[in-house]
Amino acid sequence: MALTRLALAWLVVSAWFIVWEMGTARLIPAATPGPRRGLLRLLLVEALVLSMFAALWFASLGHGGWVLLFLLLGLLIEAPARFRDDAYNGRALPGTFDLTRARWIRIGLGVFRTLVAGGLLAWAIP
Repeated sequence: MALTRLALAWLVVSAWFIVWEMGTARLIPAATPGPRRGLLRLLLVEALVLSMFAALWFASLGHGGWVLLFLLLGLLIEAPARFRDDAYNGRALPGTFDLTRARWIRIGLGVFRTLVAGGLLAWAIP
């Protein structure tokens, strides 16, 4: 794969993640408002890692099954992180999970974010 294609894919996914973060920041106020330093850098690194993963997938196994791949990847990324957040912050007892509707909505939105990024990568990486 050409480096320019990978760079284009990274820029597209980076833009998606930044737009997503700006939208969710307006719709869902943070529980602890404070400085969000480093967030842009984190989003750029996340987009780069996801782009490199997609490039490896598409270069070796083709474009088939990308929806299932990024759906599972989104679940793998979002679900443990959302459940672990409360356990480490002392808001839940160890070994218990917050199974509220709000928690599942946030997990679903995170999976959707990853799925759309996968679609953008499938389009940007031929």
